[in-house]
Amino acid sequence: MNKVNELLNQITKIKNKHDNKAGATGDNYNIFTVMNMERSEVNTHSSIIGDLLNPNGTHGQGRIFLDLFIEELRNSFGSDIELDDFGPLVRDKICERTITKEINWENVSGGRIDLIIEDYRTLLIIENKLDAIDQEYQLIRYNNYAKTKNTKKTTLLYLTLDGKNLEHENPYTSEGGLYIEGQNFIYKDREVYENTSERENFFKCLYFPISYKIHIRDWIAKCIEKTDKNPFLQIILRQYLALIKKITFQTISEKMKKDIVSAILNDSNEKKENIESAFAISDSIWNLKKRLYYDLIQNLKNNEEGYNIVDTDHTEYYGVDIIFENRIRVLFGKNKDKDKDLCNSVSCGYQISNELSQLKLDRYRSLGFEINFGWVYKWINNANWGYSPEIWADVSEGKNGKTFKEIISVINEIIEIEKS
Repeated sequence: MNKVNELLNQITKIKNKHDNKAGATGDNYNIFTVMNMERSEVNTHSSIIGDLLNPNGTHGQGRIFLDLFIEELRNSFGSDIELDDFGPLVRDKICERTITKEINWENVSGGRIDLIIEDYRTLLIIENKLDAIDQEYQLIRYNNYAKTKNTKKTTLLYLTLDGKNLEHENPYTSEGGLYIEGQNFIYKDREVYENTSERENFFKCLYFPISYKIHIRDWIAKCIEKTDKNPFLQIILRQYLALIKKITFQTISEKMKKDIVSAILNDSNEKKENIESAFAISDSIWNLKKRLYYDLIQNLKNNEEGYNIVDTDHTEYYGVDIIFENRIRVLFGKNKDKDKDLCNSVSCGYQISNELSQLKLDRYRSLGFEINFGWVYKWINNANWGYSPEIWADVSEGKNGKTFKEIISVINEIIEIEKS
């Protein structure tokens, strides 16, 4: 135990040294963080990515950034993606196009497409999912919309922090009918997909999962290389690249990693013990998060506001319910059969009725709530909890931490709106 403590103290000193150096040089300063716009899908990420991909964007660099993006996709997916170079675009505006909703579920379409790039031969659709949950048949709807433009070659991208692949292998019920709820997205190589029967592909679509962690990071880095004659634009791109690394938890510098490894291996007499201690620390991270999670639950149950908070009866998620008319629910993490992913995200939501007035809906939206599937909800401490030491350190502060206070604040907002 003493060796573990010694190693932790050494690592803490190394981290503090690098943090102080970054603070002194201004490397920690980021305009997106200052403006509280780190995780805004629409106003930050879709807007920046959309402008860079637009040959007529305000960057003034023509099609070079679009070409670099297409090159990144080809490098990742090879011939599967079948994406041609773009000619002149049909529309200058490529962010947020609303498409007509089709009621017939056999050809369901409609919604708001985050990014859409279109010339007279090719259609590229990007669904940007930073924090929001997946909407019902979202990619299917966009795919069906693309089919209405049957003269165009279509590519559908699903952009998330880590490039997750949403896949439901069996979209059929035991009676042989199709499920009518949820999302059935699948990524296969193009040959397998096109050789699958129409029935099996009925509620599936070919899409390509891309990530901020790799694809957007590497693309922005290449864009920076092409802007050496435009220092102002290069500064903005460097700030955005730093933001990408922050939200995907890649901010520990290579120099800091090397210093930590050197600290572990430096003492030849105790190298073996140091290595064993390092692995013991690494293996304890999940148990640490689990302990902090349960401590947070207990703090919520022992709240000073007098709320009656109980364990949720929902079988698919960890969470607690606040007893108030329709239930208020705080949801933690992913499915219970995925304990290793404990607490990757936290949201607080309220199950609403169909008769909710427009006034209440407007109030919820004005406070940053999202509305989906009969719930209004807000993300708590908007980040990927799974890999954020800053969030878990704050959770350890208990009732004095920002996370606990934010959850109570959102509960208060919901109750205030519903009582009005």
